[in-house]
Amino acid sequence: MTEGGVGAVEAACWAWKPRLIGLQPLSAATVPGCSGQWGEAGPVVIGRCVCLSSCRKCALSGMSRPCRHRIRLGDTGGYYYISPSSRARITAVCNFFTYIRYIQQGLVRQEAEQMFWEVMRLRREMGLAKLGFYVTDEG
Repeated sequence: MTEGGVGAVEAACWAWKPRLIGLQPLSAATVPGCSGQWGEAGPVVIGRCVCLSSCRKCALSGMSRPCRHRIRLGDTGGYYYISPSSRARITAVCNFFTYIRYIQQGLVRQEAEQMFWEVMRLRREMGLAKLGFYVTDEG
């Protein structure tokens, strides 16, 4: 990992091409060393494990944020913790390129205008995610 997450970004770009990116939400089972104990009253969100709600350094942005997902790039076996904003950016870009790939493979059975507007919608999602606007899982 390089400073500022540049190494993780390059690895993500490399891993996307052969479709080797794996996103996974954190749970007590996926966090090494997590006991699954509930946190005490205070800054911890009720109903979350202490180790799940603690801040970690996001591998892509390099900022200390609550990381609720982890990403695996390729077959390296190592996971990187990512913040919700980084996850939104990754998923928006992957959704866009997946749709483009489906068009190239002839799997999309729509009129050209409908495909155009879907591409525009996906581009809008990428732009909004880049600006920090994204839908959270918590409502």
